[in-house]
Amino acid sequence: MEEGSLRCDANVSVRLKGAERFGTKAEVKNVNSFRFVRAALEFEIERQIEVIESGGHIIQESRLWNSDEAAPIRCVQGAGPRLSLLPEPDLPPLIVSAEFLAETKRKLPELPRLAAHA
Repeated sequence: MEEGSLRCDANVSVRLKGAERFGTKAEVKNVNSFRFVRAALEFEIERQIEVIESGGHIIQESRLWNSDEAAPIRCVQGAGPRLSLLPEPDLPPLIVSAEFLAETKRKLPELPRLAAHA
C-alpha cells in the first residue's frame, strides 16, 4: 500500500444459523481496492447463501473478482491442497508431437553432475 497499490485475497465461508462449523470456503483473489474488497465479499457471501438455500454445495475454489462478479478460475479436486486450473477458453490446445519432444530433449545441454553428499 505504500506504493499506492493493493492486492487482497479473501476466503469466504458461510454457515447456517446455529451451526457450529463453517462450510466449504471459496477464495476471491487479486482484489485491488477497498471498494472492490467489500463488493467481492458481499457478492461471494450472497452467492454461497443462494447455493446452500437452493440445496447445492459450495465447491472449494479460487475465484477472480472482475468488478461485478467473482468468476471461478480454479478448483480443488478431491482431497488435499492440489489446485487444478480450469480451461482457458481463449487459448487453443497445445499439441506436442513425440518427434518434437524428442528433438527438443536432444538439443538440451547436459547438466553438470553434482557431487554426492556424504
